[in-house]
Amino acid sequence: MSDAEWLRTVVTQIQRELVPLFWRHVDEAHDAVLAIAPGLPRPRQHVESVVMRSLLLDYAWSFSAEVHQRLHDRRQEAVCEFVSTAFLEPLRARSTGDPRDALMSWANGFFPALFEQHPPNLARQAARIIRRHYEQPWTPRRLAMRLTASAAALTREFQAEFGLSIYEYQRVIRMMNAVEQIRTEKVEAVALSVGYRSKKNLYRGLRRLTGLTPRAIRAMSTATARDLVEQIAGGQRKTV
Repeated sequence: MSDAEWLRTVVTQIQRELVPLFWRHVDEAHDAVLAIAPGLPRPRQHVESVVMRSLLLDYAWSFSAEVHQRLHDRRQEAVCEFVSTAFLEPLRARSTGDPRDALMSWANGFFPALFEQHPPNLARQAARIIRRHYEQPWTPRRLAMRLTASAAALTREFQAEFGLSIYEYQRVIRMMNAVEQIRTEKVEAVALSVGYRSKKNLYRGLRRLTGLTPRAIRAMSTATARDLVEQIAGGQRKTV
């Protein structure tokens, strides 16, 4: 692999695998970074290590600032003392070692500190339940009972936090998972897996959200299907 090919591969993987985490839920991003980092191309010489470290530093700086700002865009709070860029030292240019390890070191510092300073509110707790068990028939009442809260309060806070109702949010999550599964599984099995009683309901949901049929999705390349999932995620981009 030439130097140009190596650099192109690094940039492509960052764009394809790390950048989409901007739109994913922050409580899932930590594990995702730790899973993605080892798969990035290994620098073969010092100059590649410097270049890669610079790219990852830029990514980590932008990600941490954006995620922290989005948290406060939706909340009226006193001045926050959390400094999102205070965990970038492992990625500084003067540092040595594998840049991929440095990225994981940043993640292991940034995310736990962010969670400690910004514990999930009621709406984010409900969203986490939906994401982990999206196949179940969640209602505001059922979620509120699980969280020991009132359904009315949860409904109001959820709408304010995500700009979507609980039902709309669950539909988006189901469709994201359906698109990922439908390329290799039968439609009937996918429908049941994501929580629909029949494939007709899945067809209807996909049409409404994407304008596509399962056959069209199955014919997509891996990259195009991944882009479609991110497009669907755009329906719930108030995600942290």
